[in-house]
Amino acid sequence: QPGAVAWNIYDDRLHGVGTGFPDYREAIAAGAIHSGADAGALATSAGLPADALQDTLAQVAACCAGTAADPYGRDFTAKPMLSGPLHAVKVTGALFHTQGGLVIDARTRVLRPDGSALANLYAGGGAARGVSGSKVEGYLSGNGLLTAVALGFVAGAMAAKQSRGARFRMIPMARNPDSSGGRTHRSSLSPGGHRRAAPSLPQEGALAMSFRAHPA
Repeated sequence: QPGAVAWNIYDDRLHGVGTGFPDYREAIAAGAIHSGADAGALATSAGLPADALQDTLAQVAACCAGTAADPYGRDFTAKPMLSGPLHAVKVTGALFHTQGGLVIDARTRVLRPDGSALANLYAGGGAARGVSGSKVEGYLSGNGLLTAVALGFVAGAMAAKQSRGARFRMIPMARNPDSSGGRTHRSSLSPGGHRRAAPSLPQEGALAMSFRAHPA
């Protein structure tokens, strides 16, 4: 694509969906969203060649009607026709989020297609399939950070275990409500073997998982 940019053209139906997202509202406030009552007005607002925009919209309409095939293999026959007012935003390619990834077990070991674990390969964060699943429909905001932090911790501990020859086991922390309202405290062993208190968890009955290392 020349200049590594393209234009997304959409109508009021999708514009209304977009206004439900803070980043889209910020784009509107920044003047990044161009609008027009029809293709000609939109071309003027966005500085686009009117003839090229009209031709593109006509091609998309033909694809929606099933009378033409999209050159990129997309299927528009189940999509509604675009209708004015129309909106446009200039976009470019960037890595935003990875969905899906390597299948792992509870120890973050990467699994083969037959379900067996590779001996020395661990994955977490965007490289691993998380709770969002393998398709875009399962995406929930924050899951990328969740898997990066949680699976990164597990993968790091498992890699350390393998490299140092120590034995690790995962242990559930005790659920002991305190007098301040039933929040759960957890504790773990410091490297010197002394027990230390960790911050309390906000949910009653929550479990925290920790690693306890024993000399090889």
